[in-house]
Amino acid sequence: PSTNYVEAAVEEPDGGDGESEEPEVPVEPDNYVDPGAYPVTDELGDEPEFESAWPVDASVRRLAGRAAASRNVKPGGRMLVGPPRPPPVPPPVAAYSPAITPHVDYVTPHRGSTAGGTPVWIVGVGFGNNVGDVSVSLGGAAAAVQSVNDTHILALTAAGNSGPPRLVKVSIRRVGRATVGRDGWYQHMDVWSRHSTWGGGPLPVEGDSVVIPPDTTIYLDISTPILNIVIIQGTLVVADDADITFDAHYIFVNKGTLQVGTERDPHQHRCVITLHGHVKTLELPMYGSKVLGVRNGVLDLHGKPHRVPWTRLAATVAAGQQRISLRDAVDWEVDAEIVIASTDFASSHYETRRILEVRDGGLTLALDAPLVYAHDGSDHSVSGRDFNTAAEVGLLSHNIVVQGNARS
Repeated sequence: PSTNYVEAAVEEPDGGDGESEEPEVPVEPDNYVDPGAYPVTDELGDEPEFESAWPVDASVRRLAGRAAASRNVKPGGRMLVGPPRPPPVPPPVAAYSPAITPHVDYVTPHRGSTAGGTPVWIVGVGFGNNVGDVSVSLGGAAAAVQSVNDTHILALTAAGNSGPPRLVKVSIRRVGRATVGRDGWYQHMDVWSRHSTWGGGPLPVEGDSVVIPPDTTIYLDISTPILNIVIIQGTLVVADDADITFDAHYIFVNKGTLQVGTERDPHQHRCVITLHGHVKTLELPMYGSKVLGVRNGVLDLHGKPHRVPWTRLAATVAAGQQRISLRDAVDWEVDAEIVIASTDFASSHYETRRILEVRDGGLTLALDAPLVYAHDGSDHSVSGRDFNTAAEVGLLSHNIVVQGNARS
């Protein structure tokens, strides 16, 4: 049942020492006991006087007597009773409609210099066509909107601090904030190729040493010369915009992160990390020379995934043949390098070749040169037990390579 309320002001007769209050008491039978427990005339003498602009029924009189008793109103006191308070109005309910809500699908590029000035495309839907109606924040800093249509926003980043990735913020006047998908992020970084990263001075040259301090992220967007030592205490992220080579005598990840791709977004271009040195190169304690060392840090390398990294021959190939059949269909690319294991008594009879052509959905490979040795592609059974003795065929070409220089 609904509940009515009365606002009662208790007035004392002249000379009374009570104080006036406005108690709010619900008028609902279930909320109070038998009115007989609060007799209006017992000990108080005369029944309190009521002043009301609305009809006063018996239940309200009982309530007034109860309030008078609780305040110890002296005989002759007066009870002022106001009208019932209206029931509370429920707040309005807003209906969310994705169809009319702006949405950001992705941002490109995802990273840019802390100096600002990086043009960034924001792709989505519902942005309108008026530059003045759109505000954008990239990497936690307001960006200058250059152009807008319903599906694209072009903005120039402002200067910002190096930090973790942040979701873009897009607001449309008279429409509201856009929702953002998981690829709608941007990150301010110190870009290797920008002079501002190096205090306005020249970029590192051959023989230089580089230290990336904690809480600093550097974006390696160009190939490096042969550096002496690179100490990573912050984060070094290799760009995935083009093929890059990273050359040094020592690379030491000390409580930092060296990142080439991520598990969710594998690196698509070629990245070759080459370590340089020779037998007389000075060694780092515990780590040695010509080394990529990690101490309490993270080495995060994620290249292009392959469905089948290695398989076996499906049939024996004789010396001089230039085509092999495989047991599993592979997704290897033309010009990739493969190795075919030896199946005779000389372990040195393994052979490496490059793929000239991929046929039969990845089950047949044409090689760039004839094989020198025969390679068994059959299985054998001994005492009723079957053994896989066919030659293994493995993929050697990967788009992320860590290697030593060939002359040392």
